[in-house]
Parts: sequence; structure tokens; C-alpha cells
Amino acid sequence: MRLALPLTLSLVALAPAVASARPFSTVPDDRPWGRGTLMPSLALGGSFNRGGGGSLLIGAGLTYFAVNNLGVGLNLRNFTSFLPSYLKTDYPGIEKAIPTNEFSIIPSLMFVLYRSYRFSPYVHAGVGPVFLNHKHGVLGEWNAGPGVLIGLGQRFAINVGVTFSSRFPVDKCDTAYTYGNTTLVGACGFRWGINVGLVFGFGVGRQRRDPNDPYQQQPSSPPPPQSPPQSTYPAPQQPPPTYAPPSEQPPPYEQPAPAPAEPPPYAPPSQPVPEASPPAPPPPGESVPVTPPPA
Repeated sequence: MRLALPLTLSLVALAPAVASARPFSTVPDDRPWGRGTLMPSLALGGSFNRGGGGSLLIGAGLTYFAVNNLGVGLNLRNFTSFLPSYLKTDYPGIEKAIPTNEFSIIPSLMFVLYRSYRFSPYVHAGVGPVFLNHKHGVLGEWNAGPGVLIGLGQRFAINVGVTFSSRFPVDKCDTAYTYGNTTLVGACGFRWGINVGLVFGFGVGRQRRDPNDPYQQQPSSPPPPQSPPQSTYPAPQQPPPTYAPPSEQPPPYEQPAPAPAEPPPYAPPSQPVPEASPPAPPPPGESVPVTPPPA
């Protein structure tokens, strides 16, 4: 007989807070998984078989990052098993003889190897008690595994991880899950499961600033001005000011005014020259003297 391994689907709510640029530092920055981050979580999963059996997982947890990259958490989980009908027929009363409900309280640690909004690998581990019903007492359980946060935005990411777990002490666990000569296979051995979830931000937790830490960033508002300390020594004497007569400045150069233009000399108006009248013709019977040409 075998128990099906549940596929857990978890919904994780992340509150990205002020983080640090240095590992385990108090200097705030923009990256998630830093000091002051509070991460509550919800888990829901289950499995079902053909014979009518299956399992149901309901869980919740809370992780607080006390320092950058490292979170301390507490996970509560309730796991219920439903035995198949053929098992009840072959072994009457088995559903009241073996544990069918497990309630566990697992303190855990989560270490983020690299803090980024795009790709943040991490490892987690935890150990704590498991309470069995039907008066079978308390067992111990450890779990550990790797995972990665694949960012979808500034405050959204997909959580994909694998969890390996086992119960101890093994002899007490085998006795609790044994009915007659039959022991349920997989209840106490090495187990593993897949965790798939959505990480989203819903708030921011601020950390307090330490005024004595030189690595912390300065506040955005400037500090109030402080008056300088008063000195007990007398102030040094200042030399008397020396009188310097004002230097005479030459008068500004003035452009001489242009001289008035002289009128042109008086010229009498020109008289028209009378035209010469043609010589009168000689009277009839007289000869006209002819002037000889010059020699």
C-alpha cells in the first residue's frame, strides 16, 4: 500500500520592506527580502486516489527577516488522510487504529542567496513536533529544500520550490502506522513534495534608524541648523580701515557737434544771350564785298 505524495499549492503574501545593499547590514535599499520584511503565507494542497482515498493539506506560516537575506519563521500545518475503501474492507477498523490527522508546528529558517526582483534563489530548513490523533503521541519532523522566486514585477513573483522531509524516531513512527502485520508505506520514510505559489506585496515595514551607525543613509530632510559654540578667548583686534580718497575719473569723451554747412557763394543769374540777326541783304544794284581768306 502506498500513500500518494501531495502536490502543494501555496499562496504567499510578501511585504517587501527596506532592505540592505550589504549582507546582514542595516543600510536600507530597494531590494526585497531585507531586514524588516514580514512574510505571512497560506498553503493549500491535496491528492486523490482511484479507490476513494486521498489527502488534504491546510497550512499557514509567518516569516520575519530579522537581518538581510535571513528570515525566521513558524509554520502550522494540518494534514488529513482519507483511506481508500478497499483498505477499509480488507482491514476493518483501520481508520480508527492508525493516525489519520497530523498537526505540526515547524520553526524554520529561510536564507535568500541573492536578493532580486527578477531571480532570488533561496534555501529553507525546519524541525518541530508533529501531533498524531488516535492517541499515538508526538513525533518529530525535519524538512528542507531549495527554491527560487521568479519576479513578475516590482512586488510580484512566482515561488517554485522542492521540500524534502522525514519523521523521527523511525521505530515509533512505524508502530503508529502499523495495523496488525501491515505498515503503511511512505508514512514514515523519506518524502518529498513540490511547492508552487504566488508572491505578492501588500505592505512595507520600515526599520528604525540607528544614529550611531555611520553606514546608514542620511535622512531626506536636512537637520536643523545649530548655533556655533561660543569661544572663551577674546576676539582678535581688527586693523582700522584705511581711508583712500576716491580716484578722479576723467570726464567722459563727448563727440563734437558738427559745424553748420556754409551756403554756396552767390552767383548772379545768367542772362540769355541775344541771338544775332542775319545780315540784311544789300540793296539792288550794289555789290557785296567779299572778305579775302586769311593768308
